[in-house]
Amino acid sequence: MKQITVRDVPDDVVEALRECARDGGQSLNSIARTALAEYAARRRWRRRLAEQLPAMDALRERIAARRGGELPESVPLIASDRERRRSEP
Repeated sequence: MKQITVRDVPDDVVEALRECARDGGQSLNSIARTALAEYAARRRWRRRLAEQLPAMDALRERIAARRGGELPESVPLIASDRERRRSEP
């Protein structure tokens, strides 16, 4: 495993990490390692999503073309369905 040194970390950030470590019964090193791993995972996820967006847009266009026009927005449809379910006995 590699090691890194992080310099010039703001005092409030260090204190927040220490507090989290103390509250969780973990070491500051463990909390910092977890935070870095979560950050890296989010970046990888965003990159994968960005890579998939063109394919998703193309699929949406193909579906719309087969349907003969623009697809309706899903948010109002979902809200309507939720409201219908709430009113059912």
